[in-house]
Amino acid sequence: MPKRMRKRSTPAPEGHLLFQGGGLFMSHTVCVFSDESGVFDKGRNKYFVFGGLILDAGKEEVSKVSSLYTNMENHMRCKSEYANLGELKANLLSFQDRRRIFATLVPFNKFGVVIQLDALLEKIFTSKKSKQRFQDYAYKIGLKMLSKN
Repeated sequence: MPKRMRKRSTPAPEGHLLFQGGGLFMSHTVCVFSDESGVFDKGRNKYFVFGGLILDAGKEEVSKVSSLYTNMENHMRCKSEYANLGELKANLLSFQDRRRIFATLVPFNKFGVVIQLDALLEKIFTSKKSKQRFQDYAYKIGLKMLSKN
């Protein structure tokens, strides 16, 4: 049973998420694999998306997912339609291959963050730093919301 801790105003160390529940704060080390899709620019896209997996940081689960991914990618690259692709992008994969990937990932914690770009304040797009700050904020909030569930 974790002991009761006072609320911390400083962020958790890198690689740690703080889970709050019933006045208890528990530190849990996790490994996050994520990727983004789209360009964070109102003129080019309507949405910007983050997605990924959250794993217990134990080597066993990370190794299992890494092995599954490598086997899946090697199997797909054997198909002639994907042989010349540098990176396997979801929009280039067949429906059956996308379905296979999602079916493989069912037992793992997944997350996604969708940002509707035209709903954001114009000042967010004024500089690279403000864009990056907002992306970091959205990523952080997405992970925090997942930790509450």
